[in-house]
Amino acid sequence: MNSVVVGNLHYYPVKSAMGVGAPQIQVTRDGPAHDRLWMVVDAQGDQITAREAPQLLSVQASFLPDGALQVMAEARAPLIIQAPHSMASVRLFSDPLAAEEADVEANAWLSNLLDRPARLVRRTAATARPYGKGDYGGFGDVAPLLIANAASLDALNARLNWPVTMDRFRPNIVLEGAAAFAEDGWESMTIGDVELRVIEPCVRCIMTTIDPVSGRRDLTQQPLRDLSLFRADEGGNIHFGVYAEVVRPGKVSLGDVAQINRVSKVPTYSVRLPDPPEPDQPRVLRLMRAEPAAEGARHLWWRFEDDLPTDIEPGQFISLGAPGADGGTYTRSFTISEHSEEGRLVRLSIRRQRPQAVSDYMVDKAHVGDTILATGVHGDFVLPAAQPRALFLSAGSGITPFLAFLQSIEDTCDIRHIHSEQSRGRTIGLPELTKAQDRLAGYDFSTKWTGQQGRIGQEDLADVTDLTLREIWICGPAAFVTSMEKIALGLGARPENIHTESFVAPPEAQKTGTAHLVFLDDHPPVKVDAGQPLLQGLRAGG
Repeated sequence: MNSVVVGNLHYYPVKSAMGVGAPQIQVTRDGPAHDRLWMVVDAQGDQITAREAPQLLSVQASFLPDGALQVMAEARAPLIIQAPHSMASVRLFSDPLAAEEADVEANAWLSNLLDRPARLVRRTAATARPYGKGDYGGFGDVAPLLIANAASLDALNARLNWPVTMDRFRPNIVLEGAAAFAEDGWESMTIGDVELRVIEPCVRCIMTTIDPVSGRRDLTQQPLRDLSLFRADEGGNIHFGVYAEVVRPGKVSLGDVAQINRVSKVPTYSVRLPDPPEPDQPRVLRLMRAEPAAEGARHLWWRFEDDLPTDIEPGQFISLGAPGADGGTYTRSFTISEHSEEGRLVRLSIRRQRPQAVSDYMVDKAHVGDTILATGVHGDFVLPAAQPRALFLSAGSGITPFLAFLQSIEDTCDIRHIHSEQSRGRTIGLPELTKAQDRLAGYDFSTKWTGQQGRIGQEDLADVTDLTLREIWICGPAAFVTSMEKIALGLGARPENIHTESFVAPPEAQKTGTAHLVFLDDHPPVKVDAGQPLLQGLRAGG
């Protein structure tokens, strides 16, 4: 029989913030030293966790040699927090607790990060919560210590399309060498100097669906959804890992053998099948990989999570519910520049349009593993199966449907393609376009580097052989499309032979001066300008 050993050790200086891996931890009656020593609360003193404020997962917290707490987060200056200045009465899951509050600078740092009033508090010797037969002096959810089994995570991941890491479950001790879910029967154990008594399984919540790297929720509700299929008790509580109390304090180190002293009968869980998808519901896309496409642009490969084939014609676009900079979700449409596996895998080639737009998320912040909602594949700007003699005219991001066309163009084609761009480096998919010209004898691709002011002109179209006999596809900014269509018609092109698609940047929120009062339970009315997204206005109002 393999030994059960300690594979990983973690403590969490601030509740819901990043964990700190350690080669050894000192375990007290209240759990690992420095574990959940600090907690974030709101203006009323109630706990704030990553369940409602996922930004907390991005906070790196560590202790300096003098005992001060240092907190860091992306794009924010680090802050060193010394001893708290005053006592505070707070609540953790309705339990009233005594704590010490940090200074106003720490509270301001957190309030700015979370975009809501927040305070930082530290537990004291007087902090005590009743549990089991005693008191627990920490800010953990239930008990002093959380134990997880690496084999149980492997068993869970074997069921998932997208594996998750153990940091979704935030344990203090990860044991290796045991059978999957053997922890269900553990009653007591000794690890190093420490003796532990298992008191109950850990009930899992929506927090496990938040990616600790990106801070974004998994729209498929994984891994919680699959855990619910085989790890839910009769009351619907979903279990992963076990809580323990400390019978004898001491030290635990990586590699220590965990001696399981007493076991009980392993509980049984009913296994059920997933619910069938509801018709006409948005489908979930998961980001599989990202590649550079040009300056300020990326190719993003997304897979439909339901793994169903999707009918896609080259040139069509997909409508998405994508996150904006203010935390809201906005519907935007992007051309599918390539697809494979019968439409299960789609590529979107996206350029950053302006700061804080949805494209900003797509180009700079979309993280492999992220999920977004897709509301459908649309569009009639498509190349017919019987390929005619054609002229392609594109500008800027308008190149993307033509990248899709290249996947179905045959060698016998007769196609002229003229693309307008500010510079060579900004041309999305340029290597694909030049390779297509080498591969397809009938495909003639040329570019016009226009800088900020130039454009394709009448002389460029007049130089196209048999212009009046060609089908013409035009895609780009609205002004470009209008100009090209007018020039083509002036040169004798038939209106029925011209196919256009244009795009416009989504409007930014504009304050109108007209405000609405929004009433929320247990909160004063908030004024929201009629030109603002509701969520943005509510956040601005605190």
